[in-house]
Amino acid sequence: MTSPTDRGDPAVVTAEPSALEVRDLGKRYGDTRAVDGIGFDLAAHEILCLVGPSGCGKSTVLRMLAGLVTPDVGEVVLAGRTVDGPKAHVAPERRGVGIVFQEHALFPNLTVNANVGFGLAGVGRAARGARVTEMLALVALEAYADRYPHELSGGERQRVALARALAPAPSVLLLDEPFASLDQNLRVQVRDQVVSVLRDTGTPAVFVTHDQGEALALGDRILVLRRGQVAQLGTPQTIFHSPVDRFVAAFMGEADFLPARVVGAVVATELGERPSPDAAPNRSVEMVIRPDDVTFDESPTGSAVVEGVEFQGSSTLYRLRLASGAVVRSRRAHTEVALVGTRVTARFSNHHRPPVLIPASDSPGVRGAAQGPPEAAGVGISTDRSRNAPS
Repeated sequence: MTSPTDRGDPAVVTAEPSALEVRDLGKRYGDTRAVDGIGFDLAAHEILCLVGPSGCGKSTVLRMLAGLVTPDVGEVVLAGRTVDGPKAHVAPERRGVGIVFQEHALFPNLTVNANVGFGLAGVGRAARGARVTEMLALVALEAYADRYPHELSGGERQRVALARALAPAPSVLLLDEPFASLDQNLRVQVRDQVVSVLRDTGTPAVFVTHDQGEALALGDRILVLRRGQVAQLGTPQTIFHSPVDRFVAAFMGEADFLPARVVGAVVATELGERPSPDAAPNRSVEMVIRPDDVTFDESPTGSAVVEGVEFQGSSTLYRLRLASGAVVRSRRAHTEVALVGTRVTARFSNHHRPPVLIPASDSPGVRGAAQGPPEAAGVGISTDRSRNAPS
């Protein structure tokens, strides 16, 4: 078992035991398979993000890990102890895990101090007081110890919930959409604070989120779920730059798909040629195109036309219709202005990395996660763990 030590360092790994092992986990509700054969592990100090569209089973997985839902099949092993399996089911309060929900779930009649200390039953008064003080300092809320939840902001309540979950020193922390109720600016601030606390305490965590950008920003690895199954498991870089299929490519970021053909050592597309990434020659594929991969030059004889313009502050997103009728998007600095109807010559950006290729599909592509992920013909599984592996 290997675990990355710091998200920014190049592939530094140490041998460590698993904090959590999930094996072939399954759960049915009537005829619906909410979770179907999920398996993964969680290294000590690792943050794993579960991400997927609504109804994919991510919250059900988290609740099974917590013991709030009993799996029909499979095993859950926490710190080497089987807590769910054919002959085991350990109650939630005996699992040694911490849980943080979107709703905070603080006791409104208790102070911040009492909320944080609630899970320390059986601990002596002096030790309990010291631990609560330590946790409040960790989340920078020492001055709020005597306040009640209604006297706190949403971000402050979430930090109290985090301190309460960490106070008993859980073996794993489970977080279910913990920032969903916060506005965007506060969400980023609190998210960064929470991740910092997890790093400082070395607490392994499983985050459930529907926000792809959030998963890419905070996860050591990401597990993408689709219809209760693992679509792909890997580092953020691998998931984004090397998606296994259309579903993962579109769900994890803005994506367009261009027909392409591998010819010898190059991949030929309507936007030009790119070096082939060791793909088998003479076959039809689709190239995954991100808006940052495409640029254009205004030209009265250009074969593409600007069909849409979306101002996004520091950048502008252009929708370009190519001569074939295919549509790709291009993101450029807000200072570079082109109007709808302008004829242009579209091409790959100079920094465009070797192409991401997926098997050619006859199904129509759905562009961009905001429009909903497309249905892929098949679901591949990747389990890359090296966070900084080349992609």
